[in-house]
Parts: sequence; structure tokens; C-alpha cells
Amino acid sequence: MKYINFVVAIIFAFIYYSVKIPPTEKFNLWLCTFAIPVVFVINIVLFLLYAVLRRVSAIFYLLPLLFNLQFVTETYGVKRLYRAETTCSQDTTAAFSLLSYNVSGLKKPEHANMHTFGSKDDKDSATYKLRQWILENDYDVQCYQEFFDHTQNSYFKTIEAIKKKGYYYFFSKNAGANGDAVGLLTVSRFPIVNKGNILISDNGFNRVIYTDIKIGPDTVRVINVHLESMRMKKDNPLYTDDRDAQKHRVKVILHKLKDGVFERSKQVEEVLAVIDTSSHPVVCAGDFNELPYSYTYHSLRKELKNSFEEKGKGFGFSYNGNTLQFLRIDNQFFSSGLDVVDFETRQDVTYSDHFPLAGKYALCREQPE
Repeated sequence: MKYINFVVAIIFAFIYYSVKIPPTEKFNLWLCTFAIPVVFVINIVLFLLYAVLRRVSAIFYLLPLLFNLQFVTETYGVKRLYRAETTCSQDTTAAFSLLSYNVSGLKKPEHANMHTFGSKDDKDSATYKLRQWILENDYDVQCYQEFFDHTQNSYFKTIEAIKKKGYYYFFSKNAGANGDAVGLLTVSRFPIVNKGNILISDNGFNRVIYTDIKIGPDTVRVINVHLESMRMKKDNPLYTDDRDAQKHRVKVILHKLKDGVFERSKQVEEVLAVIDTSSHPVVCAGDFNELPYSYTYHSLRKELKNSFEEKGKGFGFSYNGNTLQFLRIDNQFFSSGLDVVDFETRQDVTYSDHFPLAGKYALCREQPE
């Protein structure tokens, strides 16, 4: 039995290590990362069981846990219980708040007429309330994904309304033929001194942009992220009772999962290249479409700190869809030269199928320890 436990512990360790291995066509190791939360819990249970029984196998199960304790902080916000308010010295140049929010297209209800939407009858809709919330919130920097704007409808001229508030902005969009556009929007209370696209996916929908924002005497690079989507809602096997249809949809989901994992692993390398060459401190925020136990997440985590891990509470689930409401796929990361002072997953804001993330950052004159 001891040898079986040794082999099982080795398998656990290999599954944990899979987050460091880039996805490849030859092996489907990327599937291992989805098993990590369950495997980690089983690992803890087996360790406790054999520890109580005072068996040497407890050591086999303890070692993989000790070398992978980061999975605890990636899953549950515990650092704030013992972490200092900020690792910056008291001599800081500035502080700013930052919102990131996938607004799910900010689209009108299907029954509404584009030319009349926004009238009295539509003011109880989630779309109306979401637009009002966007215009009324007072975060210093705001990063929106799947932002919708329409120049033919006065109600949906949201960019125009933001400009009237005196904010600076950069809207990277996939424009339609009828004046509508969906894309990434970064809004700033402070001047934007540089901006551009980092990548645009082949689908034209997913993209990553940067804006260099002047905050006092300093400049911060804000990277607004919407990595490759999988668009699996219509393929959910729970939506049908037909066994053959369910099997087909499971195959489709696995194919989409694989394509998404591979594409995001390439996209994150492009993002990291921009981060590595930036002469300014960086905040990288948005919808990453990846769990914390993925190659993409750990590639970023190797270079940057994660705001939820440093200052978040609870599990921080950021997905608000009809199914799988236990996912944290939206994130904010930050580089040296910055520190997170506060962080919150705004689960009280329920207009989209994502929850907004709100962070407060200090610009440090000295590097955080």
C-alpha cells in the first residue's frame, strides 16, 4: 500500500506541475489543470488521514502540498488577514482606483428597437441600469471588455456621454456596418499620453490594448485584456435531455476548451512581451477566460502579483453566468513600482454575466519588498 501511495503522490505532483508546461498538440496535459482543485482537496484529505493513522504515507502526500501552497492563495483570499496595508513606504507619489468589468456587450434586449431603445418603457431593463452605472461610477481608471456603442441611437452613444464628463478614453473596437461597435474601452480621469493595440484575435472580438496614463509626475501603463473566448453557452449539455446530443456537445466543448487554451497561451506571451519592455509600472486587468490553475495565469503570476491574491476576500468568483457560477476568470495583476491597497469583487453589481473588479493602487517611490 505504501508504494501505491507513493505513486499516487507522484501523480499529484505531476498534475500540479502541469501549470508550468505550455500546451502542446502532442500531449493533452492542459486537461490536468482543470483537475487541480479536486486533486488538491483529495491530497489534503489523504494527508490528514495518514497523519492521523501515523503512517509514513502522510509524508508522501505532504510534500506535494508544501511545494504548491500557492493554490490556496489562488483559490481563497487569505493574505489580507496577515498582509500589511501596503508594502510601499509612506512616501508615495499617488494612489488611484481601477475598475475592470466585462459588460457582456452592453446590448439592448432582443425585443427592443434600436432606434427607440432608451425610452421610458426600457428604463427597468438591466441594459439601461448598466449604462447608468457605467456613467455614474467614479473610479479613476476603468477597463471595460465587450463594451457596446452605437452612433445611430442617442441612448447608446455612451462614448459621447463619457467624453462630456471630461474623461480621457481609448476605444479599440470591431465596428459594424450600421454604426454599432463592440470592443475594449479604457476610461481615465487622468491624461492618456500613449495608447495602442497589443493584439487583435482572428475573430476580431477578443483583443488586448494598452494606455499610458499620466498620474501626477508618474506614468502607469494599463493593459486592458480580453483573451480568447470559447463561447460555449449554446453547447451546454445540460440544455438537452437527448443522450446523443449531450455526447456531441461534450465533444464540442472539449474541442473549444482546447482551442481556447492554446490560443490564450500564445496571446499571453504577446502580453508578457509588452510588460517586459515597459518602462512604466503596469496594471494588467480584464477578462482572461482562464482559471487560476492554468498555464496562462501562472505565466502572468510569474512576472506580476495578483491583486485578488494580495488583498481579495473569500473565493472572489467573478463569473455571473447561468451555469458554473464558481469561476474566477477576471483578474487584475500589477508590477513592481505599484502596490495594491484594497481589492474587491463587486458581487453586488449584477447587470452582466461577469462581476466588476475594483482595486486601489499606490504608486511607490521605492519598490515594494
